[in-house]
Amino acid sequence: METKKCPNCLGELQKQRNKWVCPYCNSSFDAEEETKKQGSDYFDSDLFSVDLDFESLMSKKNTVECLKSWKYCMDEMDSAEMIEDYLSKITQKDDGTAMANVRSERIDALRGRFDQYLESGERIYILVDTTLFGKGKEFYIITDRACRFFTKKKQWSVNFDDIVSVTINDSLNLPCFYLNNDYEKSVSSAGNSYQTAGAMFALIIRLAFERNPERARIRLVK
Repeated sequence: METKKCPNCLGELQKQRNKWVCPYCNSSFDAEEETKKQGSDYFDSDLFSVDLDFESLMSKKNTVECLKSWKYCMDEMDSAEMIEDYLSKITQKDDGTAMANVRSERIDALRGRFDQYLESGERIYILVDTTLFGKGKEFYIITDRACRFFTKKKQWSVNFDDIVSVTINDSLNLPCFYLNNDYEKSVSSAGNSYQTAGAMFALIIRLAFERNPERARIRLVK
């Protein structure tokens, strides 16, 4: 049984459903509120409002690997440009991605699919092919303005100013991030590494706040 120390008497608390209970002084504590607090400590409260079960979120190895990469980028890199440099290094062996200096021919090959949706002067940071065999039929790009998603017949875009929430989904142990709770607008670990997915999530957050430092906090949910 999972245990932790009681803040009142330092006895070992016991987890009982959604409560931590102390058998020594009969204190009880709301486990959900405690895990929300842990999440608020992990995710910068200046950038995020946190409404997720942090304990559950950190119970899956692949999700932890993804979030460790995200947190490393957020803690150690002060700008989107720094995260871009980091992504350039880690995607050298990540075959699902393309950047200006990493498999750039893939970006050039798909320009006919996405150029018409870009604004004047819009710059591409990274392209991620989400098809099984890397044929470019489905992909998304992160630019300095938006995240843009493409399938065979459809195109969706989410401008950074319009991101109000990010859902962290780890079903099937494949962590991904749904923008505005929309699974069709997913920054996914499918087709690339968990390290890359975490760094791309960090890139999106940095770009969102660089575009508008006074913007509202982004709500994190699971």
